[in-house]
Amino acid sequence: MTQITAAMSDAAVSEALFQRLEARRKARKISQKQFAEEYLAVNVKTYRTLREGRCTMSVFLSAIRQLGLIDNLNLLVPEQSVRPTDILKPKKQSRSKPNTSVGASAQANPATASGQASITPKTKAGSVSDRLAQRKKLKSQHDMEDR
Repeated sequence: MTQITAAMSDAAVSEALFQRLEARRKARKISQKQFAEEYLAVNVKTYRTLREGRCTMSVFLSAIRQLGLIDNLNLLVPEQSVRPTDILKPKKQSRSKPNTSVGASAQANPATASGQASITPKTKAGSVSDRLAQRKKLKSQHDMEDR
């Protein structure tokens, strides 16, 4: 049997695979006509397209299944345990949410750092009445500073 290598043309690989399938079929003492028509449900001419590599994938898969070779596809194309992109690209760090605490806004806003009142960023916590009470409190502090 011919060893299949990367240096071979597609036609040569197809011929080598066909010869291996033929040897397996002959070892089971099945004629080419019987194998094509009864096992694969195709005509002999379609079966012979395997030799040139012009058959459909379903004919090829049917042939290797009928000859007991389908399990060998796991060796031919093993499952990928690591995706190539995991090796090439480092994982992105997750974005952190911006800090909306009063202390963080004071650092970002020089007016706050100098002691002037500012409105705190909106947060999802608290009811509307809580926010109105906070606004009223801040407004009264601001009015006291202006005096």
